[in-house]
Amino acid sequence: MMERYKPAVPKKMLYPLAGLLWMIAGIILCQFALRWLLVLDNVRELSFGVIGLGLAVVFYRFGFKSIAQKNIARLHALPEQPCLFAFASWQSYLIIASMMTMGIMLRHSSIPKEYLAIPYEAMGGVLLAGSISYYRAWR
Repeated sequence: MMERYKPAVPKKMLYPLAGLLWMIAGIILCQFALRWLLVLDNVRELSFGVIGLGLAVVFYRFGFKSIAQKNIARLHALPEQPCLFAFASWQSYLIIASMMTMGIMLRHSSIPKEYLAIPYEAMGGVLLAGSISYYRAWR
């Protein structure tokens, strides 16, 4: 009976959906970082920007790349008509919720925004790079 209400989609559509989610989140985080960095003098803006970008490369290479690959492998193993919301595992939904909560708390904390720009840029860059993995798997 409940099977009738499952929003099933072709499995092939989960890859761009996951990529789009990662891309949108990455763009939002990078926009916050950019807004906070643009008010600084050029030397600090460039320094903080390079640090954030460097951290994004390191975090993606040594952590998030494998997370994206594991999720892509999980998507490959799904049936041909999975639920629309299967683009992320239930554990991923918990991680997304906790990271959003932490981001909101940080944004409203007393930490100077130029220092928050570094982890925001790093995380945004990681998510943007990870989204490419999903688009490649979709192809």
